[in-house]
This record gives sequence, C-alpha cells and structure tokens, in this order.
Amino acid sequence: MLKRAVSVLLGAALLVGCAATPDYELQQEANERYLDSLSFGVQSTDATTAEWWKSYEDDQLNQLVEVAQAANLDLLATRQRVRQALADLGADENRLLPQGGVTGDYEAIDRNSVQESSAVGLAATWEVDLFGRLRALIDAGEANLEVALNNQRAVLREVTVGVVRAYLEWEAARQRVQLIKADIRALEDTREVMALRVEEGISPNLDLARADTLLEQQRAKLPDARAQLYRAKAVLSVLVNEDPESLALKPAPRALAASIGVPEAERANEAMQLRADIGGALAALARDVAVGNALRAELYPQFSVKGFLGLTNVAEVSDGFEGTGSIAPRISWSLLSYPVILQRVESQDAVSEESYIRYRQTIIDAVASARVAVFAYGRAFEADQATGRAFDAANESLAIARTMHREGAIGYLDLLDANRTFISAQQDRLSARLSYAAAQLGVIEEFSGVWSSEAHRRMLKATGGES
Repeated sequence: MLKRAVSVLLGAALLVGCAATPDYELQQEANERYLDSLSFGVQSTDATTAEWWKSYEDDQLNQLVEVAQAANLDLLATRQRVRQALADLGADENRLLPQGGVTGDYEAIDRNSVQESSAVGLAATWEVDLFGRLRALIDAGEANLEVALNNQRAVLREVTVGVVRAYLEWEAARQRVQLIKADIRALEDTREVMALRVEEGISPNLDLARADTLLEQQRAKLPDARAQLYRAKAVLSVLVNEDPESLALKPAPRALAASIGVPEAERANEAMQLRADIGGALAALARDVAVGNALRAELYPQFSVKGFLGLTNVAEVSDGFEGTGSIAPRISWSLLSYPVILQRVESQDAVSEESYIRYRQTIIDAVASARVAVFAYGRAFEADQATGRAFDAANESLAIARTMHREGAIGYLDLLDANRTFISAQQDRLSARLSYAAAQLGVIEEFSGVWSSEAHRRMLKATGGES
C-alpha cells in the first residue's frame, strides 16, 4: 500500500514537472515581432541622444536636469530598491555554497548514571541543487533586480522629462505675465489719452467706458497668471529637491521657441522595445515564472551533505577533547506535503499568467500612448503654424487700425476691437507654442527606450552602481 502511494505521488511530481507554465519565451518573441512591425510615422530633424535636453541650448536647463538626476528624492529612493534587490540576489547566490558556522554543544543523559558529552567545531550543510530549486531562486532574484532597474529607469525618464516640461511651463507663464503687464501699460496710456478726449468733448463717454472695460479685463488676468507662474516654479523645485522660495530662475525665451529633434523613424521601433515599462513588465514575468520553477523543484527529493569538523568529549569514554570529523549525505522528500506544494504551484502559475497579461497590456498601452503622442504632435505643429499666421495678421491689423484712427478714418471702438483681437492672438500664440513644446516632449517621453537606457547607464556609472 505504501509502495503504491509513493508511486502515485512520484508520478504526480513528474506530471507537474512536465506541465510547465506556457512557453512565455515564444510569446515574448511574438510580441517583439509585433513591435518591430509597427510604423509610427515619426518625422524628425535630428537624432535624439541621451542628453536630448541640451538641444534647447539653455545652460540653466542643463543644470536643473543635472541636479534633478542627482538629487531627486524619488530617484534616490529607487537606488535603495536597486540596492535591496542586489542584496537579495547575493543572498540567493550564496545559497549554492555550504551554509553553517561554529557550533558548540553540551548534552547530559541520565541513564542510571549521568553521561555527559560536548563538542565544538565547524558544522556545515550543503544543498546539492540537482533539480534546480536554488538556480530558479537565483533566476528570480536576477529578474527582480531587472525589475528594480527598469523602475529606476522609468523614474529617471519621468524626472528628466518632468524638469524640462516644468521649465517650459514656467517660461510660458512668465511670458504670459509679461504680456499681460505690457498690455495693461499700453491700455493705461490709451485710457489717459481717451480721458482727455472725453473731457475736451472730442470723444463720447462710451469710448472711455470701453477702454476701462478692456483694461480691467487684463488686470483681472494678472493674479491667475502669477499663480500659474508660481505653481510651475513649485513643480520644478520639487523635482530638483529645493524650496520654491530659494529657487532662482532667469528668463529663458529661447527655450520655448526651440524646435528639438524627436526619435528618428527608423529607431522608433527600437525605442519602443527598450521602454522601461515594457522591460519592467517582462522582468516581472520572468521573476514570477522563476518562482514557479523553484516551487516545482520542491516536488522532487532534496539532497544535501552535512559535515562537522572539530573537537568532541564524551565523559567516562574518552580522556578529553579529541579531534573528530564527519560527513553524512541526507535526502528528504516532502511526500506528505504534496497537496500543499501543488496548490502553491497552481497559485504561482496564476500569478505568472497574470504577469503575462500585464506584460501584454503594457505593450498595448505603450503603443496606444505612442500613437496618441505622434498624433498630438502633428496637430500641435499645425496649431502652432496657424496661431503664428493669426498673430502676424492681428499685429498687422492693429498697426493699420492705429494709422486709420490717427487719420480719423475709423472710430476708437474699431481701434479697441483691433487691440482686443491682437491681445487674444498674443495669448493664443503663447499657448500654442507651449502646446507644441509639450507635444515634442510627449513624443520624446513615449519613444524613450534608447535615450533613457543610455542616460541610465551613465547615471549608474556616475553613482558606482554599474556592474
């Protein structure tokens, strides 16, 4: 009966060992072929390098990015998670070596007379990894380290792009404040002239009322513009780990108007495959599969060798401590624990399948986000061109209106309408420039695999974390 039960359990172990999880390597290759077959239609003026932000040719921005990559708290936290993963991997690798240490034992047995024995020496146990349990745990540790590194690279991307985005938003908000102030000054000058004309009876009170309305409308915009300016500065200060009150910034009008390169079309597929989120999801899948393999190995016998080298003393048998050594092979097989182990394997298989689904979902999300970014980039370019033409037309219209008003060809209300149109065109032009700059950043962020990998390697080398 016992022999038959053992045979059944052994057969179950072999079946479970053969019925491994789905072949995720083949599925991974299929996903890579899918990414490689995609066409994103990205047009670029230049290749995007690891230090793409230097294309803005702004020393202040370069310094902010450098500070953020070295001092951002979220990024510093990821370094500790990488450190933890490295330590865990080291512990897993050391399990392949004999384990043990110095031991000291004392024993007293009462058998009609007390018999004492003692021993001191070095005791060690070495697990022979015949079925790959320890190797699978090491694989899981390596994959977990890869997860931590990809998470670090993802944060590096977010911090780098976030600094540039916040910097451009700060500059746009600064320009908006300056535009509103300039408009207020111009409207105040116009109001003074109009007030004199009303007093002299040249112009009606309606013209002055309209001038006051437009002036107050611009004044009402100023507090919100200043608040936006401070918020952008606060976001930037958080990224560089500094108080907003102590962060000093100089105007950077060229940065907002810069047109930087986006990833070349022939590198877009490579950039997608090297994205940190895709790499992290794949590493998480590899980790969960490796944990499942380690659990499967527990279905097989575990072999180990136990040894001792030291001094022993048995009272009334020996004359004192004597040198001794022993070595003993050991085999254990958790036959009675099979139901528990099988359920753990089943549970881990579900975890691995969920990880694959998440990996696949990450790819789908990444492709969709990249396509949205490319589409938004094209539309932002069109809007930037259109608002540029509208601004030029409004500026010309205002100049003509001023000339005609001086010559008496049109009334003040017509001049006021031209001025209002010009003010609106200014704001639209600034918003379009910011949207276009943000769209450029969106494409760089989505197709981040190449540059973030290179920047990450540089960061690891600079911090001494490169293996």
